[in-house]
Amino acid sequence: MANINPKAKGQRKAARRPASMVGHVLDPTVGIIADCRVREFSGLGARLQLLQRVEVPAVLWLKLKGDGTLRYCNVKWRNGEQLGVEFTRDELLKVAESEFQQLRDRLSWTGAGRETN
Repeated sequence: MANINPKAKGQRKAARRPASMVGHVLDPTVGIIADCRVREFSGLGARLQLLQRVEVPAVLWLKLKGDGTLRYCNVKWRNGEQLGVEFTRDELLKVAESEFQQLRDRLSWTGAGRETN
């Protein structure tokens, strides 16, 4: 597959590896906004393929199916349904505990969530 953003590869701090993981893109205030497949992954970022064409915020969460971890992400680039995201631990991106608990309750956090084929 062709490199979506040629400059991005040279700017990465860690090499990404090919992947095919099912995940969900979440907006902290509304919950799941799109299902996705993770096409490349590293400890610092990922390339996502959205399964629906939707608007996504500049800051979002990524939740991988079967993993209870929410990854805070900054969108670095977008090309159609493809997104390049950088994972961050920036304290300013964390939501209040009550909002997190509400989102957790909506997702059931048991791994059930939304199924994607």
